[in-house]
Amino acid sequence: MAPKVNGSELLFYPYTYGKTPLVRNQWGIWEPASNHDPVALSHCHFVCVPGVAFDREGGRLGYGKGYYDRALQGYEGVKIGVAYAQQVSEKPLPLDDHDVLMDALVTEEFFLIFNERD
Repeated sequence: MAPKVNGSELLFYPYTYGKTPLVRNQWGIWEPASNHDPVALSHCHFVCVPGVAFDREGGRLGYGKGYYDRALQGYEGVKIGVAYAQQVSEKPLPLDDHDVLMDALVTEEFFLIFNERD
């Protein structure tokens, strides 16, 4: 699966590395040039989530448009933040009520679990 912005929504489309063509969106981010229907996140066991900054309590700051926060509202799978270690704050980030917390965070140096699951 790969994310693609559609208006104010972030949708997820089938993606195969090296086979699915990619195009740049209005922000220069590569997205699948898919003619397929989007796939519901409920079909995914986990989602890797990028961000500008993360904290050690599961907090995440994105780019300010709220695409991932809206897409992940009500998602019951595992939300894994993906970042470089230098993007991780030792202090809690200033979060809003609509910000979705990560269940785990992976960097090139460490892996943190915030929400244990069965």
